[in-house]
Amino acid sequence: MARGRFISRSISTSEKVTHILPEILTRHSLNPAWGVLLYTWLHPHADDFGRMDGSAFWIKHNIFPAFDLTIDTVDHLLDAISEAGLTERYEIDGKKYIQIIDFERHQSGLNKRTESHFPEIPRNSRKFPLEVEEEVEEEVEEKSMGGDKKQRPPAPRILFEIYQKENQKLASVKEFTKERERKCRIRLSTDNFIENFTNAVKKAQSTPFLCGGNARGWRADFDWFIANDTNIIKVLEGRYSNGKVQEKTLDELKAEWKKRDAEAKK
Repeated sequence: MARGRFISRSISTSEKVTHILPEILTRHSLNPAWGVLLYTWLHPHADDFGRMDGSAFWIKHNIFPAFDLTIDTVDHLLDAISEAGLTERYEIDGKKYIQIIDFERHQSGLNKRTESHFPEIPRNSRKFPLEVEEEVEEEVEEKSMGGDKKQRPPAPRILFEIYQKENQKLASVKEFTKERERKCRIRLSTDNFIENFTNAVKKAQSTPFLCGGNARGWRADFDWFIANDTNIIKVLEGRYSNGKVQEKTLDELKAEWKKRDAEAKK
Protein backbone atom coordinates (compact mmCIF):
# COMPACT_ATOMS: atom_id res chain seq x y z
CA MET A 1 0.00 0.00 0.00
CA ALA A 2 1.30 3.45 -0.91
CA ARG A 3 2.38 5.84 1.86
CA GLY A 4 0.46 8.69 0.24
CA ARG A 5 -2.47 9.31 -2.08
CA PHE A 6 -3.45 11.91 -4.66
CA ILE A 7 -6.30 14.23 -3.73
CA SER A 8 -7.66 15.76 -6.93
CA ARG A 9 -8.51 19.46 -6.84
CA SER A 10 -11.90 18.50 -8.29
CA ILE A 11 -12.85 17.44 -4.76
CA SER A 12 -13.45 21.11 -3.92
CA THR A 13 -16.03 21.45 -6.70
CA SER A 14 -17.62 18.00 -6.42
CA GLU A 15 -21.39 18.28 -5.91
CA LYS A 16 -21.41 15.20 -3.70
CA VAL A 17 -18.64 16.55 -1.45
CA THR A 18 -19.63 20.22 -1.26
CA HIS A 19 -23.41 19.99 -1.57
CA ILE A 20 -25.02 16.61 -0.98
CA LEU A 21 -22.78 15.46 1.90
CA PRO A 22 -23.11 18.72 3.91
CA GLU A 23 -26.89 18.62 3.42
CA ILE A 24 -27.11 15.09 4.77
CA LEU A 25 -24.87 15.94 7.74
CA THR A 26 -26.85 19.07 8.52
CA ARG A 27 -30.07 17.07 8.53
CA HIS A 28 -28.55 14.80 11.17
CA SER A 29 -27.27 17.78 13.21
CA LEU A 30 -23.64 16.93 12.42
CA ASN A 31 -20.99 19.49 11.52
CA PRO A 32 -20.46 19.24 7.71
CA ALA A 33 -16.78 20.11 8.11
CA TRP A 34 -16.11 16.85 9.96
CA GLY A 35 -17.69 14.79 7.20
CA VAL A 36 -15.77 16.49 4.40
CA LEU A 37 -12.52 16.19 6.35
CA LEU A 38 -13.12 12.51 7.12
CA TYR A 39 -13.88 11.68 3.48
CA THR A 40 -10.67 13.43 2.39
CA TRP A 41 -8.57 11.69 5.03
CA LEU A 42 -9.93 8.25 4.15
CA HIS A 43 -7.89 8.23 0.95
CA PRO A 44 -4.34 7.93 2.34
CA HIS A 45 -5.49 5.11 4.62
CA ALA A 46 -7.07 3.04 1.83
CA ASP A 47 -5.24 0.18 0.15
CA ASP A 48 -4.45 0.14 -3.58
CA PHE A 49 -8.03 -0.85 -4.34
CA GLY A 50 -9.63 1.94 -2.31
CA ARG A 51 -10.66 -0.41 0.52
CA MET A 52 -10.09 -0.36 4.25
CA ASP A 53 -11.41 -1.45 7.61
CA GLY A 54 -14.89 0.03 7.93
CA SER A 55 -15.46 -0.11 11.68
CA ALA A 56 -16.01 3.24 13.37
CA PHE A 57 -13.62 2.14 16.14
CA TRP A 58 -10.75 1.64 13.67
CA ILE A 59 -11.52 4.87 11.80
CA LYS A 60 -11.67 6.88 15.01
CA HIS A 61 -8.33 5.61 16.36
CA ASN A 62 -6.42 5.62 13.07
CA ILE A 63 -7.77 8.65 11.20
CA PHE A 64 -9.16 10.90 13.96
CA PRO A 65 -6.99 9.96 16.99
CA ALA A 66 -6.31 13.57 17.97
CA PHE A 67 -9.89 14.84 17.80
CA ASP A 68 -12.52 14.67 20.52
CA LEU A 69 -15.12 12.77 18.50
CA THR A 70 -17.01 9.78 19.85
CA ILE A 71 -17.04 6.46 18.01
CA ASP A 72 -20.80 6.87 17.57
CA THR A 73 -20.31 10.26 15.88
CA VAL A 74 -17.67 8.79 13.56
CA ASP A 75 -20.09 5.99 12.69
CA HIS A 76 -22.77 8.54 11.74
CA LEU A 77 -20.23 10.48 9.66
CA LEU A 78 -19.30 7.30 7.77
CA ASP A 79 -22.97 6.52 7.11
CA ALA A 80 -23.51 10.03 5.73
CA ILE A 81 -20.48 9.75 3.43
CA SER A 82 -21.85 6.46 2.10
CA GLU A 83 -25.34 7.93 1.74
CA ALA A 84 -23.89 10.70 -0.41
CA GLY A 85 -22.54 8.06 -2.79
CA LEU A 86 -18.87 8.74 -2.03
CA THR A 87 -18.15 5.38 -0.41
CA GLU A 88 -19.85 2.06 0.08
CA ARG A 89 -19.92 0.48 3.55
CA TYR A 90 -20.48 -3.25 3.50
CA GLU A 91 -20.28 -6.15 5.91
CA ILE A 92 -18.94 -9.67 5.44
CA ASP A 93 -18.98 -12.27 8.20
CA GLY A 94 -19.80 -9.62 10.79
CA LYS A 95 -16.87 -7.34 9.86
CA LYS A 96 -17.36 -3.92 8.25
CA TYR A 97 -15.38 -2.58 5.30
CA ILE A 98 -15.30 0.59 3.20
CA GLN A 99 -14.86 0.95 -0.56
CA ILE A 100 -14.11 4.44 -1.87
CA ILE A 101 -16.16 4.95 -5.02
CA ASP A 102 -14.17 5.86 -8.17
CA PHE A 103 -10.95 5.58 -6.16
CA GLU A 104 -8.78 4.59 -9.13
CA ARG A 105 -9.86 7.58 -11.22
CA HIS A 106 -7.52 9.95 -9.36
CA GLN A 107 -4.68 7.60 -8.39
CA SER A 108 -1.52 6.68 -10.26
CA GLY A 109 0.73 3.64 -10.10
CA LEU A 110 -2.16 1.25 -9.58
CA ASN A 111 -0.93 -0.95 -12.40
CA LYS A 112 1.55 -2.38 -9.90
CA ARG A 113 -1.06 -3.51 -7.39
CA THR A 114 -1.66 -7.22 -6.97
CA GLU A 115 -4.28 -8.27 -4.45
CA SER A 116 -6.30 -6.49 -1.79
CA HIS A 117 -6.26 -7.70 1.79
CA PHE A 118 -9.92 -6.70 2.05
CA PRO A 119 -12.84 -8.52 0.36
CA GLU A 120 -14.74 -6.99 -2.54
CA ILE A 121 -18.22 -5.57 -2.18
CA PRO A 122 -20.63 -8.53 -2.31
CA ARG A 123 -22.14 -9.14 -5.75
CA ASN A 124 -19.76 -6.60 -7.28
CA SER A 125 -17.10 -8.34 -9.37
CA ARG A 126 -14.73 -5.54 -10.39
CA LYS A 127 -11.70 -5.94 -12.65
CA PHE A 128 -8.28 -4.50 -11.78
CA PRO A 129 -6.20 -2.78 -12.73
CA LEU A 130 -8.21 -0.08 -14.49
CA GLU A 131 -10.06 -2.38 -16.82
CA VAL A 132 -13.40 -1.31 -18.17
CA GLU A 133 -16.18 -3.64 -17.18
CA GLU A 134 -17.47 -5.68 -20.04
CA GLU A 135 -21.17 -5.90 -20.63
CA VAL A 136 -22.06 -9.34 -19.49
CA GLU A 137 -25.60 -10.58 -19.76
CA GLU A 138 -25.77 -13.15 -17.00
CA GLU A 139 -28.33 -15.84 -17.34
CA VAL A 140 -30.13 -17.70 -14.63
CA GLU A 141 -30.61 -21.27 -15.73
CA GLU A 142 -33.59 -23.15 -14.46
CA LYS A 143 -33.47 -26.85 -15.14
CA SER A 144 -36.62 -28.92 -15.33
CA MET A 145 -37.60 -32.37 -16.50
CA GLY A 146 -38.84 -30.95 -19.78
CA GLY A 147 -35.56 -29.34 -20.67
CA ASP A 148 -33.49 -26.27 -19.86
CA LYS A 149 -35.19 -22.92 -19.48
CA LYS A 150 -33.07 -19.76 -19.46
CA GLN A 151 -34.29 -16.49 -18.00
CA ARG A 152 -32.40 -13.27 -18.50
CA PRO A 153 -32.16 -10.83 -15.58
CA PRO A 154 -33.62 -7.33 -16.07
CA ALA A 155 -31.49 -5.03 -18.19
CA PRO A 156 -29.80 -2.29 -16.13
CA ARG A 157 -31.50 0.39 -18.23
CA ILE A 158 -34.87 -0.47 -16.67
CA LEU A 159 -34.06 1.68 -13.61
CA PHE A 160 -33.21 4.63 -15.85
CA GLU A 161 -36.51 4.24 -17.70
CA ILE A 162 -38.53 3.94 -14.48
CA TYR A 163 -36.95 7.12 -13.13
CA GLN A 164 -37.68 9.04 -16.33
CA LYS A 165 -41.28 7.81 -16.39
CA GLU A 166 -42.10 8.49 -12.74
CA ASN A 167 -40.09 11.67 -12.15
CA GLN A 168 -41.96 14.96 -12.03
CA LYS A 169 -40.27 16.94 -9.25
CA LEU A 170 -36.81 15.44 -8.78
CA ALA A 171 -33.63 16.34 -10.67
CA SER A 172 -33.81 15.32 -14.33
CA VAL A 173 -31.52 12.80 -16.00
CA LYS A 174 -30.67 12.61 -19.70
CA GLU A 175 -27.96 10.08 -20.42
CA PHE A 176 -27.55 6.46 -19.39
CA THR A 177 -23.77 6.42 -19.06
CA LYS A 178 -21.48 3.41 -18.63
CA GLU A 179 -20.95 4.30 -14.97
CA ARG A 180 -24.70 4.46 -14.37
CA GLU A 181 -25.13 1.15 -16.15
CA ARG A 182 -22.48 -0.41 -13.91
CA LYS A 183 -24.15 0.82 -10.74
CA CYS A 184 -27.60 -0.26 -11.94
CA ARG A 185 -26.28 -3.74 -12.62
CA ILE A 186 -24.98 -3.91 -9.04
CA ARG A 187 -28.22 -2.61 -7.56
CA LEU A 188 -30.34 -5.08 -9.54
CA SER A 189 -28.59 -7.95 -7.79
CA THR A 190 -30.39 -6.88 -4.60
CA ASP A 191 -33.71 -8.60 -3.91
CA ASN A 192 -36.82 -6.54 -4.74
CA PHE A 193 -34.74 -3.56 -5.83
CA ILE A 194 -36.92 -2.66 -8.84
CA GLU A 195 -40.08 -2.57 -6.72
CA ASN A 196 -38.40 -0.63 -3.91
CA PHE A 197 -36.73 1.73 -6.39
CA THR A 198 -40.03 2.52 -8.11
CA ASN A 199 -41.85 3.14 -4.83
CA ALA A 200 -38.99 5.26 -3.52
CA VAL A 201 -38.98 7.51 -6.60
CA LYS A 202 -42.73 8.00 -6.23
CA LYS A 203 -42.57 8.70 -2.49
CA ALA A 204 -39.62 11.06 -2.85
CA GLN A 205 -41.77 13.41 -4.90
CA SER A 206 -44.09 13.91 -1.94
CA THR A 207 -41.13 14.52 0.37
CA PRO A 208 -40.25 18.26 0.31
CA PHE A 209 -36.67 17.75 1.50
CA LEU A 210 -35.87 15.53 -1.50
CA CYS A 211 -37.55 17.96 -3.92
CA GLY A 212 -35.48 21.00 -3.03
CA GLY A 213 -37.16 21.99 0.23
CA ASN A 214 -33.89 22.35 2.11
CA ALA A 215 -31.33 25.04 2.89
CA ARG A 216 -29.32 24.48 -0.30
CA GLY A 217 -32.15 23.69 -2.67
CA TRP A 218 -30.67 20.25 -3.33
CA ARG A 219 -32.92 17.71 -5.07
CA ALA A 220 -32.44 13.95 -5.14
CA ASP A 221 -31.35 12.66 -8.53
CA PHE A 222 -31.00 9.34 -10.33
CA ASP A 223 -27.38 8.90 -9.24
CA TRP A 224 -28.36 9.35 -5.60
CA PHE A 225 -31.01 6.62 -5.84
CA ILE A 226 -28.57 4.08 -7.34
CA ALA A 227 -25.53 5.11 -5.27
CA ASN A 228 -26.09 2.31 -2.75
CA ASP A 229 -28.67 -0.15 -1.43
CA THR A 230 -29.75 2.03 1.48
CA ASN A 231 -30.91 5.40 0.11
CA ILE A 232 -34.17 4.04 -1.30
CA ILE A 233 -34.88 2.17 1.94
CA LYS A 234 -34.46 5.37 3.92
CA VAL A 235 -36.91 7.10 1.60
CA LEU A 236 -39.47 4.33 2.08
CA GLU A 237 -38.96 4.44 5.84
CA GLY A 238 -39.69 8.16 5.88
CA ARG A 239 -36.23 9.20 7.09
CA TYR A 240 -36.42 12.41 5.02
CA SER A 241 -39.95 13.41 6.02
CA ASN A 242 -39.00 15.27 9.21
CA GLY A 243 -38.46 18.91 8.37
CA LYS A 244 -37.41 20.16 11.80
CA VAL A 245 -33.67 19.87 11.22
CA GLN A 246 -33.99 20.93 7.60
CA GLU A 247 -35.57 24.28 8.58
CA LYS A 248 -32.71 25.36 10.85
CA THR A 249 -30.57 28.19 9.55
CA LEU A 250 -26.81 27.94 9.28
CA ASP A 251 -26.42 30.38 12.19
CA GLU A 252 -28.68 28.21 14.35
CA LEU A 253 -26.67 25.12 13.48
CA LYS A 254 -23.38 26.88 14.24
CA ALA A 255 -24.74 27.94 17.63
CA GLU A 256 -25.83 24.36 18.28
CA TRP A 257 -22.40 22.96 17.35
CA LYS A 258 -20.69 25.58 19.57
CA LYS A 259 -22.93 24.67 22.48
CA ARG A 260 -22.20 20.95 22.02
CA ASP A 261 -18.44 21.60 21.88
CA ALA A 262 -18.63 23.62 25.08
CA GLU A 263 -20.59 20.91 26.86
CA ALA A 264 -18.14 18.23 25.69
CA LYS A 265 -15.22 20.16 27.23
CA LYS A 266 -16.84 20.41 30.68
